[in-house]
Amino acid sequence: MQPKLVIPSVLMRQMGFLKTASVAGTKDDLISVASGYALRATSSHEFVAGLLTADWTNDANNTPIQVTVDEFGIYEIDASTTLVQATHVGNAYDLSDYKTVNLGATSKKIIRVLGISPSGRAICGFNKNMIGSGAA
Repeated sequence: MQPKLVIPSVLMRQMGFLKTASVAGTKDDLISVASGYALRATSSHEFVAGLLTADWTNDANNTPIQVTVDEFGIYEIDASTTLVQATHVGNAYDLSDYKTVNLGATSKKIIRVLGISPSGRAICGFNKNMIGSGAA
């Protein structure tokens, strides 16, 4: 299931980026920026920029894309390694990929777990984003 913004902040906005060439993306993928280009976030990225607003195709160009950026928004994200427990709340974790948080990894601490949704997904904020650390 794709991540989703469940509680936007007043700072939510749309920003344009050039996408990485030869990479595809799907609406609501978590997006990061590396070497000046947007791409799906992975466990190796240092921060999350936001959510992709529409699918993009795998073409050889650095075409413009739109990203919903909200450093202070609250997101609902799947966990990849274990069920979200009360002991995870308040702690920061790494991403597994562009749509899941890894509750067993804490080297980058990009996503902070703020709670548990009724469906068992992690309620999260961005701990590291484009404007710095500790926004969540």
